[in-house]
Amino acid sequence: MLFSLVIPIYNVEKYLERCVLSLLDQDLKASEYEIILVNDGTKDNSLAIAEKFESGNRNIKIISQDNKGLSGARNTGLKHATGKYVWFIDSDDKIVSNCLKGLYDFMEVGNLDVAHLGFTHFFNDGSETVYHPKSHPDGVVTGEKFFSEIQTVPTAWSFVHNRKNLIDNNLEFFEGIIHEDEEFLPRVMFFAKRVQTLDKLLYAYFENSSSIMGTKSLKSDLNKCIVLERFQFFIQSHTCSKRFVNGLNYRAFIIFQTMLMPSSFLTHSPKDQALILEKLKTSSFYPIAWKGSFNPKFILYKTLMNIDLKFYTSLRKFIK
Repeated sequence: MLFSLVIPIYNVEKYLERCVLSLLDQDLKASEYEIILVNDGTKDNSLAIAEKFESGNRNIKIISQDNKGLSGARNTGLKHATGKYVWFIDSDDKIVSNCLKGLYDFMEVGNLDVAHLGFTHFFNDGSETVYHPKSHPDGVVTGEKFFSEIQTVPTAWSFVHNRKNLIDNNLEFFEGIIHEDEEFLPRVMFFAKRVQTLDKLLYAYFENSSSIMGTKSLKSDLNKCIVLERFQFFIQSHTCSKRFVNGLNYRAFIIFQTMLMPSSFLTHSPKDQALILEKLKTSSFYPIAWKGSFNPKFILYKTLMNIDLKFYTSLRKFIK
């Protein structure tokens, strides 16, 4: 089996058919790849749609479980996967037609643990933008080198994995949080020996109103604090190079910046703002994240927050 495509399913009846049709429209034989649809306790008509596809395609299998969230569904799919390579795909997105053969050849030639892919982002207003991933000038490099020197969008679906690397290093998604992709990627890169970018747009990401990525909430920001805690735990539990730690420092800075910019931070109530800031100040990345900023506005926001949070909040109408 060459590929395992893992697709979590939860209340996606509007999009599931589009996704599965793209997975079937490929240039590999059905016997060469499997489509694993993980029914994560869906409450809508998604399971019936999945069963219809399963009945007519021998390379589709459905695994049902009580709701565990996106991470838990992906982990279940990984446990049942048999392909040499694993691609985690979201059920409200799709992949490009006839892309699997070329992707397989690319990973085989490079003997890769991880391939980094490009994608097209389709917005709700009908517009779109393309993301051409950055390639490392040395071509195939270690995951640590790639992680520390190449800026990427930390999404699970823009990376394809050698399943052996995941299994051998007990690499699973951390369950119970959103932003699990941000927590997962650094650990994968730490263990990966061979990583390379394939500068092709093989994935179509569709923004939709129910998407977690488009939601600003207290849970979202508190989960980002958990990601920071997980970063620190990983550093303490493994012998990490200075290069890798610098990469984590940069990731932490990006998380801080997205949380504390007024457009995000000031959407919370004053009570929740205080809670978030309290959580962040306990992070070992807190001084590093501030120190790493060269954005004058960000430095101003930080200074005002540290002086007086209530005063900062009172400037809501004037800060953009």
